[in-house]
Amino acid sequence: MARSKSHRIIAIIVAFLIGSIIIYSIGSIIVYFKTGAKKLNKYDAGISLLVDHNPIVTWLPDDRNIGGDVNPFIRKKIEDSYIDAWGILHLSLKNKKDLGLEESFSDQKSEQIRKSYKGNNKLIKEDLEHNLKLHFISKDKQVASITDYAAIIKTSLITESETTQFIDTSDYKIMMTLNDGKWRINKFHRMTPRGIPKSLY
Repeated sequence: MARSKSHRIIAIIVAFLIGSIIIYSIGSIIVYFKTGAKKLNKYDAGISLLVDHNPIVTWLPDDRNIGGDVNPFIRKKIEDSYIDAWGILHLSLKNKKDLGLEESFSDQKSEQIRKSYKGNNKLIKEDLEHNLKLHFISKDKQVASITDYAAIIKTSLITESETTQFIDTSDYKIMMTLNDGKWRINKFHRMTPRGIPKSLY
């Protein structure tokens, strides 16, 4: 009798544990679809496509007086955000849809890039090399100014009749700002051969 009672108690405990696990699992799924699924936004989807986006990055000596201090951690954050921005930019242009531009560029710059989705031609760009020089970083580590010298960008223009490929090695003037823990490109200018800044998009 006592043995049968103990069996019932064990069965109740096991059933309770199984029920708790099932309820927890269902709750986790609901939470994922309410929050986690939202986290897999356009930017995350875009970043997931940048597995093979590994351009060569070289840091040139900083300007003598850059304002604030910069450590290797901050420099790496700036570099990663800058390189990811190029990747997201090229993916968005290739697919003619926003793949997270707002996470890499300011709202104004993102809108300018979105307006460039036009025509039936396909534009495929690949950045191969960047040579970065830090000119300024604010003392509060919120603003940074850099130049990307002789950035090597490979471009393929695909039309209905032909594919044209060419290499560009322009300089780019960049202003980045830190918002919500993420470095974003606020100003992005390609320099003409005469050294006059020209809006990229």
